[in-house]
Amino acid sequence: MGILRETIRPSSDLRNKYPEISKSLQLKDEAAIITVNGRGDTVSLGYNTYNMLKSKIELLSSLVEGQNDIIQGRTTTLDETFSSIDRMLDRNGGKAMKAQTYAIIPTEKFNKELHQQILYIAMQFSQKKAIQVKERIQSSILNLTNHPYMGTTPKISSLKDDDFRMLILEKLIIIYTVVEKTKTIYLISIFDQHQDYVNILNGL
Repeated sequence: MGILRETIRPSSDLRNKYPEISKSLQLKDEAAIITVNGRGDTVSLGYNTYNMLKSKIELLSSLVEGQNDIIQGRTTTLDETFSSIDRMLDRNGGKAMKAQTYAIIPTEKFNKELHQQILYIAMQFSQKKAIQVKERIQSSILNLTNHPYMGTTPKISSLKDDDFRMLILEKLIIIYTVVEKTKTIYLISIFDQHQDYVNILNGL
């Protein structure tokens, strides 16, 4: 979705020409500015356009929050993150971490989101399923220690500029960034592969 085109419509058109307005908004990336007495009053959008804009705002807000965690030092260690999940799933400890080429630092936001994802799976499916997903995520993240650039670069320009990368794991996406100077990988966010998110990240 590119820049929204704007059309100006008097409020009377909502009563008299709604089918025409609705069809136009559904077919185009367009916003109808509704005026009352010549002044802007409300904006109408097609449902798909609204969902895409909402998802884009949520996604960008999530990444900004993750970046702020890095700036404010709200991070943890990878051991602490997965040990905490093991405790949540009533398991004793996790697998010992091997020596790593790049340090992996989860942000507070990532840590919270990962716990929420695993807890949701445990509650909706089973503890066994949650453990399996947790271990796949952990294994994929550990692969980054020796292959930090294995994640793809989002095609959306605002994310390219900040050196974000995305690691796609079945139904989840991990957003991370690599600081080459300190050999550090910051895990910024993890979320479901909501279709709008995928489209936004791929610049569609």
